[in-house]
Amino acid sequence: MSQRKNRKKRRQRGQASSQTAGRGAAQARHAAESAATFLSVAQDYERAGKVRPVLLWALFAGLLVLPHFFGVKDGGYDHERYGLQENIGRATVYAGDEPHYMTIISSVINDGDLDLKNNYAASHAGGIDSGVRFRRFALDHHTYWYLPEGYRWWETLVETDPNSGWIGWWWADESRQAIAFRYKPQYRHLADSPEYTWHPPFVAVLGYPFLTLFKGSAWLESAALFFTYLTTLAAAVFAYWCLGAITPSVITRFAAIALIFLASPVWHYSRTLFTEPYIAAFLMCAFACFFRGQSVAVKYLAASIFVGLCMLMKSFAALAILPIFYSAACLLRDQGFSRGWRAVLAAGLGPALGACAVLYWHTLLNGDPFIAPSGKLTDPAAKYFLSLSPQVFAPIAFSMVFSPQWGMLAFCPALIPAGLGWRLLLKKHGRQAGAALVFALPYIAFF
Repeated sequence: MSQRKNRKKRRQRGQASSQTAGRGAAQARHAAESAATFLSVAQDYERAGKVRPVLLWALFAGLLVLPHFFGVKDGGYDHERYGLQENIGRATVYAGDEPHYMTIISSVINDGDLDLKNNYAASHAGGIDSGVRFRRFALDHHTYWYLPEGYRWWETLVETDPNSGWIGWWWADESRQAIAFRYKPQYRHLADSPEYTWHPPFVAVLGYPFLTLFKGSAWLESAALFFTYLTTLAAAVFAYWCLGAITPSVITRFAAIALIFLASPVWHYSRTLFTEPYIAAFLMCAFACFFRGQSVAVKYLAASIFVGLCMLMKSFAALAILPIFYSAACLLRDQGFSRGWRAVLAAGLGPALGACAVLYWHTLLNGDPFIAPSGKLTDPAAKYFLSLSPQVFAPIAFSMVFSPQWGMLAFCPALIPAGLGWRLLLKKHGRQAGAALVFALPYIAFF
């Protein structure tokens, strides 16, 4: 009797699951049909000459810049003021590595060097070198030294708080206007030596012509964030041009860039001081040149130069050269050495120059081209995930995609229409879709 009841319950649960899945599929089909109807009506307006690209660009640029009108109030060292309260006003850096990139920018623009010691000290004393929110804030230093015993991060060289086990911070004097830390006794001699960051400094170098206009100004922080916005907007322009290789429709291309830039983390990154917006811009430039270029100079050389610039931000961005180099190799095979060698040489030149620049930077800092400022050339997180057993990795991977808190679909809803339309794109524009896939899969795996 109990077995019959259990079978009935399992059958009912199965029916409920199938009904839920059926409703989900029906909703997805309805959403796809609604989107297709909207695009069809919009394209009718476009054919009637009622669509003005200038207005669409103005709307897109306005939405993209909207987060720049919000900032956060000063945090300070006092724990009662740690709460991050958003307010309407000029943009300020928020959290994570942003204050450290801001410190690099302050050093390059205001001091003309990459020694961050005085800039961190100014922030601890109430300055804005690391951002308004991080004045007198217990901000660790993202700097390092190569000592006789090996590579050492700043946090391993300073005294810790016996109560928390974390970096120890004290008021510098009785006025409580500055905070200070103490080096461990065996490292006190480093107090007067320069501090160099393990982050790539090229964000400050790229923005130098624009940011130098705000040298010594309290607006340098907001200007640096606005430069990120301008970079992201330039990426959207190149993405629009790149999509012209797939469709001439203005509406369709604007719908695509709206999904790419406003329904993905790119919108968030356009208001931050991270390297991702610059990587996105250079990648869009590279693929736009590759898909739309007619000559070898544009199609291969310009595209490879932009990939080389990507490498200044993150070295493994060199993977973007794979579809470009493959196309050049096919040209060499089809047209012979006399015509194809130029394409192969042009495709390899950009990454070669980027690699030389990165290795030269390592040599300047550490005296060895193969010792990176971070002390490692591989990401320990990648080693961690590769070491997991399938039983442990499977639920983590599932959460990374479907979790409503930190899943990819929650942070990047553009993946849903991309997944629905991928088969059609691969069927109609196999070359473009295949090129993007050849780059995307290894990049995601390494990143």
